[in-house]
Amino acid sequence: MHKISGLTWDGGFSTRSDGNLNFWDWSAERLSQEWPKICDMAAGKDSLPRFNSQVHGNAIIEVVESSPPGLQGAGDAMVTRLPGLPIGVFTADCLPILLAGRTSVSAIHAGWKSTRQGITGKTVGALQERFQENPSEIRAWLGPCI
Repeated sequence: MHKISGLTWDGGFSTRSDGNLNFWDWSAERLSQEWPKICDMAAGKDSLPRFNSQVHGNAIIEVVESSPPGLQGAGDAMVTRLPGLPIGVFTADCLPILLAGRTSVSAIHAGWKSTRQGITGKTVGALQERFQENPSEIRAWLGPCI
């Protein structure tokens, strides 16, 4: 796992050599058992990840306090302002992008179709509109891609 530490959040990217982290189809029970081992964190509902089913579009899913762990629906970006709540996307050859503002974070699945539809700019706009982030203060990390 390749970790990135920010001022108020942690992020990371994994590769095949880290093992099979394709947990999108895991049961809730398996997710609650395996996720803490993967992330070296205490088990608990609030520490379990929220993720989406990528569709190569430009839909953005907002994760809120009532969002259950696991699959949140179809979309190519996730945003939240809940501290300590893991969100993520899955990629193969597409580009994973993590964005962090002062009070919010985002995970983006940027394939060529999503990029053509402006997924990254649209996500920055969502952080600005929903969470009053200043685009010039948002930091971006690009993960491995083809």
